[in-house]
This record gives sequence, C-alpha cells and structure tokens, in this order.
Amino acid sequence: MLNQVERVFGEVTRKCLEHRSAATVQALQQDIAQFLDRRNENPKPLNWKATTDEILQKVKRAWQSLHDRYGAKKPSAALASIERYFAPLKLASAAT
Repeated sequence: MLNQVERVFGEVTRKCLEHRSAATVQALQQDIAQFLDRRNENPKPLNWKATTDEILQKVKRAWQSLHDRYGAKKPSAALASIERYFAPLKLASAAT
C-alpha cells in the first residue's frame, strides 16, 4: 500500500508541481486539490497481486531482518494484529 501512496505523490510531483511555482501556500494547495480532483474523475482500481499469506510472510521477514540487522525488538503484538486483520480475508478467499 505504501508503494501506491508513493506513486500518487510522485505523480503529483511530476504532473502538477514540477517546473512551476506558486505565489502562496493557498494557491499551491488549490492547484494540488484541482489536480487530484481531475485525476479522480477516472479512478483506477488497485488490483492486489499478492495473497494475504504472501503479504503477511513479507511483513514477518521484514521484522526479522530489522531484528537481525539492528537488534530491533520483534513487535509480536503488531504481528498478531496483522494476522487478526488478514484472518477474515483469508477465510473469504478460501471460500471462493
């Protein structure tokens, strides 16, 4: 999901902000809002290619990497929360 957010910011930068200046912060905010309104007139759905299991495994590998590399404590409560979130989605996809 973070990649999608980064893509939107990149698109705003390239298509709305690059090579321009605004007289005021309010004018800049208005230009960005108008750009996003035009962009949202033709929305494109986000099609996930990863399964919930793949996403969860990636998160677990990331936390393990942080722990191994930097000594970060593994947030078991956070991982349990992620597993609880994905459990209903996993059941729904298995039913279809």
